[in-house]
Amino acid sequence: MKLNRWIRPAITAVILLLVVLYPIITFNASAPLLSTSAAPGGLHSFREIASSDSTFVSIISSPVVLNDVHVKEKNLYLGIGVSREITREEMAALSGFLTRGGNVLIADDSTGANPLLSYLLSGQNSSITFSGHRVLSEYNAGNPEMPLVNATLFIRSRGNMSTHTVVLNGATSLLIGGDVQIISRSNRSFVDYNDNGVVDADEKENAITMAMADVGKGRLLVISDPDMFTNEMIYRQNNSDFVKDIVADLANGGIVYCDDSLHSTAFTIAGYTIMVSTTYPYDLLSTSIILLISYIAVILVRDPEIWEHKYRPDRFIPRPEYNEERRRDLRWSARAMELAAKRNLTIEEAEQKMKSGRHD
Repeated sequence: MKLNRWIRPAITAVILLLVVLYPIITFNASAPLLSTSAAPGGLHSFREIASSDSTFVSIISSPVVLNDVHVKEKNLYLGIGVSREITREEMAALSGFLTRGGNVLIADDSTGANPLLSYLLSGQNSSITFSGHRVLSEYNAGNPEMPLVNATLFIRSRGNMSTHTVVLNGATSLLIGGDVQIISRSNRSFVDYNDNGVVDADEKENAITMAMADVGKGRLLVISDPDMFTNEMIYRQNNSDFVKDIVADLANGGIVYCDDSLHSTAFTIAGYTIMVSTTYPYDLLSTSIILLISYIAVILVRDPEIWEHKYRPDRFIPRPEYNEERRRDLRWSARAMELAAKRNLTIEEAEQKMKSGRHD
């Protein structure tokens, strides 16, 4: 078998895989806040902590799947970092989840989640929004973007208060109104309203970084720093203990739904929104490798000449069935061409001489 019959298409397929998938995989590897990522910005350590007392489920499609969740026990939805626009359908699903008794935690450090908070708290006597201004420490001169704050949470399942000192990283401040419970504020930090990095006279205040509001039968907890949950930050100060108490209070042995689809790419085709989650490149790579191996195996096992076709400008004609009779005809033609070349004959003259000498 001639190797060049299959090496060329195989090399072409490998090059296409590298050119198309390498940028996607490279981007995905650096994407933060994924529940499966062990990178410094990933949530793998948090996943292990949450899984110790509750069932941990990753949402890779859309929070719309919560419409099918029957809230029997305390269930917790986690939106840690919002890097895309949340659709109205997804907002409605989260609102219904809260109304039925599920709990929702939204952690972000920008204003991207404000439309979701406005939707979830519409009709309620409460409001929580991200200000978009950084919370800086007055005392941590080396790294002012990592302030220490005291977080106090009432654990209903245990009936006691839990207070921890946690460290934040690049948090924004929260603006609250109405019937909202403040979970965390700090007199050792300030809100940098003019973004100049130093405390000014009008910036001396207790920065609010965590707040909670009742919505329907559920509760909405808002934290202004998603990095607190990352592998890099979760074991600093008392962050891990505070995270355990959050899961104990809001999940209480139920199911924790971590929404990885918030770090997805959404695009629309014919009016339908298609979600490509951050795990999609790995699935695509695995499928492509399987297809490539299958393609090469088929070419190696079968005679590649069976798959060849003769191309004509006016039509595409499959080769005749490749049986033993066809092989004899090809060998006959080859001998005729060889005889014609040696004796300077035409193909027809060579075939005539061969026929006259045949004994079959």
